Amino acid sequence: AGRTEVARAVFGADPYDAGTVDVRGERLARHDVPAAMSAGIGLVPEDRKGQGLVLDASVQENLGLVTLRSATRSGL
Repeated sequence: AGRTEVARAVFGADPYDAGTVDVRGERLARHDVPAAMSAGIGLVPEDRKGQGLVLDASVQENLGLVTLRSATRSGL
């Protein structure tokens, strides 16, 4: 009943028309996944196998994807 849509909007994965997301008194920019992650917000999709995993990768490699951005420069 709208739970997935709200969760995806709070995380920044989907746009929303009204309202704001505030974390610890700080307003997050709309549709900004990196800002949400920096604020400690994560998203576990309903279809974890289809949307949340790289099936050809190991568990360690899948877990490493979460921190990949902070460990690289310009995607390299």
